[in-house]
Amino acid sequence: MDRLEKLAARIITRSKSARADEVLRAELKVERLEPRDSAAVAGMVFSYFRWRGWLEEGQEMSRQLAAVRELDFQFSSNSDAFSLEDLMKAIPPWARDEVAVSREWLVSLQTQPTLWLRAKRGTGEALARKLGECIRGRDELGDTLEYQGIEDLFRTQEFHAGDFEVQDIASQFVGLLCDPKPGETWWDACAGEGGKLLHLSELM
Repeated sequence: MDRLEKLAARIITRSKSARADEVLRAELKVERLEPRDSAAVAGMVFSYFRWRGWLEEGQEMSRQLAAVRELDFQFSSNSDAFSLEDLMKAIPPWARDEVAVSREWLVSLQTQPTLWLRAKRGTGEALARKLGECIRGRDELGDTLEYQGIEDLFRTQEFHAGDFEVQDIASQFVGLLCDPKPGETWWDACAGEGGKLLHLSELM
C-alpha cells in the first residue's frame, strides 16, 4: 500500500470503535495533506464503509481496499449490472422487514454523495464566486450550493469566518419547510450537532 492507502487503512481500523468522520477529521488535521490527497483518503474511507457488506471479514486491508476500488469502478460504470439481491448487501438483514426497500433507494446508498453547503442568507452567489467550483441550487433552495471541488473546506477562510455550513440537502429542506418567522418559538428535537437549529435561527 502507498502512504495514502496506509492512512486510510489506519482510519478505517480506528473507526471500528469511534465515529469514522471524527477519526478522519482528526487524522487529516495531523497529517496536513494537500487537498487532493485529503480528498483521496476520505474517498477511500467512505467507499470502504459503503461496500463493507461485499468484503471478506479478516482479509488484509490492502486487498479489501483493492476490492472497494473495483466495486466503485463497476458501479459508476454500470449500476444496472448490480442485481437487487446483490444491492441488499448495503443494508443490515433486519432492515428488509422494517423499511420499504426499493432498487432506487439501494442505488442511492451506494452512490457517492453530493457535498452541499448552506451559505449565510443572501450570500450564496457571492460565496460561490469566492470558493469556485460551486453550483447554485434551485431558487426555492435559497442559498444552497453544491460543491464540486476538492479543497478541504474546513481549512478555508470562509468556513472559519462562519460564511457557510456543510449541511446535506435534506437537512436544509427542514428549515425551509418550517419557514420560521421572527418572534416564533421553535423546538429542535434532533440529536445532531445543531445544524438545523442554526438554520432555523438564521431564517428567523
